[in-house]
Amino acid sequence: QRLAEGLLGAFECCGEEEMAPRETRAAPKANVEERAIALAMDVIVRTEGCHTAKSRLGTPAQRAAVEFLRAMARESALAFSQIATMANGLFSSKLLSTTEYTPALKLEAAKALAISFSSPTISATDKVHALASILHDFCEHFEAVVKSSKSEPKKASSPIEYLELLLRIVTCGLDAAASSEESEALIEEERAMLDALWHGVLGLLYALVVEKQYPTDKVEEVLTLIPSITTKAPPRIYSPLADILSLAAQKSMRSVKTQRDAKDEELLRLFQACIVALGRCAPESAALRALAEEALRDCLRALRTAGDPALHVETALAVCRALSAENVALCRLAVHLFPLLATLTTMPDPPELQRAAAAVLGCVDVGALVASSAEVAERAEARAREAERRAAALEAEVKELKKKVVRCEEELLGLAGSHAF
Repeated sequence: QRLAEGLLGAFECCGEEEMAPRETRAAPKANVEERAIALAMDVIVRTEGCHTAKSRLGTPAQRAAVEFLRAMARESALAFSQIATMANGLFSSKLLSTTEYTPALKLEAAKALAISFSSPTISATDKVHALASILHDFCEHFEAVVKSSKSEPKKASSPIEYLELLLRIVTCGLDAAASSEESEALIEEERAMLDALWHGVLGLLYALVVEKQYPTDKVEEVLTLIPSITTKAPPRIYSPLADILSLAAQKSMRSVKTQRDAKDEELLRLFQACIVALGRCAPESAALRALAEEALRDCLRALRTAGDPALHVETALAVCRALSAENVALCRLAVHLFPLLATLTTMPDPPELQRAAAAVLGCVDVGALVASSAEVAERAEARAREAERRAAALEAEVKELKKKVVRCEEELLGLAGSHAF
């Protein structure tokens, strides 16, 4: 512990000079950066046996060593990578790992990693690499859990452990990924790493919103993650993202209609979050249209019968709130749903639904729709004119070539006649 605390004190004192990486030195042992990391890891490994079976915290020496690595990580990609290596597996601890770290140490490392992810001095590339690795292991673990639950239906699956910590890392990692996506100088390896990260993000989202593998008290974090992913994801993953969101919205809506318990509000909020996110990444999708139409139609049916329409009204309200966004594509969807929305405005009860439906119709920018349609028509007309111009040019070129062929034939006949004499 004293050694680790001494290392931390030395680094805080002179980390920018004496303990900075020495890239120009030839001998590996002369690299202070690598030697400092090796010392910290030696402290961690030597004190691993000091844990008790019920200990949920690392030893004081380990915590000091991890804190030292975290301080180094502000300027050292190697230290950041070492922390990520130790933390990796905390969210998939049931998988076998080639490196055996105790859960307590993984937790300490994961806390340090979450803090490091928010540091602006760590490169986006390093953050993307670390998050892609963590999510890869998480998805493997989740797939194994799903297979196990299918083979043992009576065995209830447990929610994701340390979810709040994982989502802190993911949120900062999404910022790094979005920043990297904007670069035009990405090499093939970096693009592959980004693809792996987004694949892992989709796997995590599926586990949360489709399989509902989160503790009930963490629903706020999940609801915050959905728009974060939607706004930062690149267009190339919109299609699989929309598939997950539509499936989650559909399952939530079905669950709301079939159960009457304290989870109704949670499911309704999840349904609304997925509908809003779908409106951003796939506003013209058939899935969004079908979900919105089903919610409004079922609500009208419930209002006309003697049953309890409360939950149907809530799903319809969620759809109306999502359709109120300023989006031309959503305006087109509102026009498609016009008969249902107009009917809802004539229903005396509940007044909040009447107002919500009227607000959607009021948000429909007819001028923008007409302008958009006119723009599409103009582009189509311009393409048609261009095609006609090119066809005319080709026709003229063909005629000119035919004339050349005729002249060549006449010249050949003239030459043949002169040789005959």
